[in-house]
Amino acid sequence: MRKEYDVVVLGSGVAGGVAARNLRGAGLSVAIAEPGPLGGTCPLRGCEPKKVLYDVIETLSRTRRHQGKGLRGEPELDWTDLVAFKNGFVDPVPEKSHQDLIGRGIDVTRGAARFLDPRTIEVNSARMTAEYVILCTGAGPRPLKIPGAEHIAESRRFFDLKEPPARMVVIGGGYIAFEFAHMAARAGVGVDIVVRSGRCLKHFDPDLVDMLVEKSMELGIGIHLNAPTERIEKGHNGLRVLAGDGAVDIEADLVLHGAGRIPAVEGLDLESGEVEVREGKLQLNEYLQSTSNPSVYAAGDVNSRGPQLTPVALMEAESVVENILKGNRKTPDYSAVPSVLFSHPVLARVGMLEEECRAQGILHEKRVKETSNWASVRRLGEETAGAKILLGSEDDRILGAHLLGPRVEEVINVFSLAMKLSIKRRDIMQTIWSYPSFIYDTVRFVLR
Repeated sequence: MRKEYDVVVLGSGVAGGVAARNLRGAGLSVAIAEPGPLGGTCPLRGCEPKKVLYDVIETLSRTRRHQGKGLRGEPELDWTDLVAFKNGFVDPVPEKSHQDLIGRGIDVTRGAARFLDPRTIEVNSARMTAEYVILCTGAGPRPLKIPGAEHIAESRRFFDLKEPPARMVVIGGGYIAFEFAHMAARAGVGVDIVVRSGRCLKHFDPDLVDMLVEKSMELGIGIHLNAPTERIEKGHNGLRVLAGDGAVDIEADLVLHGAGRIPAVEGLDLESGEVEVREGKLQLNEYLQSTSNPSVYAAGDVNSRGPQLTPVALMEAESVVENILKGNRKTPDYSAVPSVLFSHPVLARVGMLEEECRAQGILHEKRVKETSNWASVRRLGEETAGAKILLGSEDDRILGAHLLGPRVEEVINVFSLAMKLSIKRRDIMQTIWSYPSFIYDTVRFVLR
């Protein structure tokens, strides 16, 4: 059986869902192919369930920090209730997504897709031919080619644990590693992070990362640098992680993968689709169109050009929609995209790092503050906080903002907006902000 469409979208996550809905709304015939539950990574096994767990565990932690400051009684974490609460957000997503898609007249096909030729997709025994194919298949864990790799669990498994493990090891030193390590540690799990290189969280300011690493170790998280994982062994009492040329030997009940994600293109038979891939990355032009097959576009985590973030996936999908409807005219803008690490405390950035400014020869000055003594920080019982703002020496504009502490996931948006609109430091300083607030403190005490 063969059907013809204007557009076939592979993947039903944020990027795929937005692209399919907008193109169908413009009058095109659209089909979506999805091998797993409808909805994609963010609402099902990524940022949304993570934030549900994070907020509850942070509430627990904050309550404990306020013992003797007006609160009495030791709070307890009920993991079963927490997972049930999380499931209340996650479980309805696939059916709601399905009903929404078919209600808009979008055909939904369940199963793994593969190219038969540059414009034909096969899912199970069904074949679909389209003027355009949009790849929104997301990303998956980077393969770890070490003995015992089959014992390493994907990070999403943490969301469905019936109870937290006593001991856990996370392999990797990026977002996933630190976010899950901090949630687990605050929930009473013994946690170790095993990092291949000598630096964690390379996409964040190294000075603030050092502060976060110190705080992590105070929480009891073991951080092992320059320790490539060599093998995982299964024993009678759990798992054993060996790394760093024998320097690291840790027993654990659970070993999580936090060593990066790569575009999920395996099984698509991109060669038959004449979609060029180099070193695992789709070759796309500035309009997110395949350089080898003009009928193919890509958006979301499968695209390696931008950061793997939900708002970026949305932006890329909207760019692809406009380029299909009106011809190639819109390119995604990654210049002022904020990134947030939901650790305890939170780490956030937008714009350039100091090392990037130096490498590009950009004249800059910086405002640096250790902010743990601020009243706004102490009110929440936090002990670790800091800020670094990079300013253009010639035009006084924000080049980069780097924040560590409570509520910085909100404050960073002020700097993102300032960068997007080229607002100068003095204009931000002259704005009246609500008080007391973290935004007010950051603006008044860091930018002055």
